[in-house]
Amino acid sequence: MKKIVLLSCVKRKLDVASPAQELYSKSPTFSKALQYSKSLNPDKRYILSAQYHLVEMDEILEPYDKTLNTMSKFEKERWGHIVLKQMKEKGINIREDYFIFLVGREYMDPIAKFIPSKNIEMPMKGLSMGERMKWLNEQNEKH
Repeated sequence: MKKIVLLSCVKRKLDVASPAQELYSKSPTFSKALQYSKSLNPDKRYILSAQYHLVEMDEILEPYDKTLNTMSKFEKERWGHIVLKQMKEKGINIREDYFIFLVGREYMDPIAKFIPSKNIEMPMKGLSMGERMKWLNEQNEKH
């Protein structure tokens, strides 16, 4: 069983093609989630991108302006199926591996329903953006 941490893309991005973990670095929320994700000692970390789906941390991405928040239910479902397909291609077993979602509901719902609930941790579930920042700050101070 591998421990996989999933972070979500954010609106604030660099304006030049960059490795994914740097592209989103303008966002304090993303930076704090990235810092916290490292402290979890996962086997792998990925970013869920509205544009590029399942993204490796060092994958070079072009800047974009797209979010799941404005997509239709059908578009979100299609996005989720693409992410699940990419997971399978990368050797991630959604039945066996353990997932920690450091994402909002919009990025979690299209995927999490296909993963056994015992294999999911959602430490920020139900928190507002401000509450997420506070929680991430507290976690990062501990580690």
